[in-house]
Amino acid sequence: MKKILIYIASIFVAAFAISCTSECYVSKESKLGISFIDSLTYKAKNITKLTVIGVGSDSVLYNNATLSAIYLPLHSDNTSTSFKFILPTKEEGKETPDTILLHINHTPKPQLISEECGCSMFHTLNDAQLINNTYNFKFDIVNSNITNIYNDKETQIKILH
Repeated sequence: MKKILIYIASIFVAAFAISCTSECYVSKESKLGISFIDSLTYKAKNITKLTVIGVGSDSVLYNNATLSAIYLPLHSDNTSTSFKFILPTKEEGKETPDTILLHINHTPKPQLISEECGCSMFHTLNDAQLINNTYNFKFDIVNSNITNIYNDKETQIKILH
C-alpha cells in the first residue's frame, strides 16, 4: 500500500512540475518601425525594389521588396545603428543603384518582461539622419519610444516620398 501511495504521489509531483513550466510567447526584440508615406496625400505608399542592409553586420533585412513599412532591429549594445537603403537610380543613364544611409541614434533600455521571458531591450529614439539622400526623402519622427514587442506594427519614423 505504501508503494502505491508513493507511486501516486510521484505521478502528481511530475504532473505538477510539467504544468508549471511556462514558455515566453512574446517577441523579446523591439524594432524600429518605418512607414513610407505619400508626400501629397499623407497616406501609406509602397516603395519599390527596396533592399535594406544592416551596416556593420552586412545582413540583408529586405531584398528587392515592394512595401509601405519596414521594421528594423537596433543594436542593444550600442547607441547608434545604421542601415543602407538601396534603391533603383533616379539618374537617367546611370546603371548603379542609389544607396542612402539611414543613421539612428538611440538609447537602449533593458526592461523586465516577466520571469518566463526575461528582459527585452526597449529603445528611445534620439535622432535620425538620411545621408546621401538622392531621393530627397523627408522624414518625421512620430514616436520616440520603441517598445513594440507586443505590437510589431508601431511606427516611429514616417518617410515622405
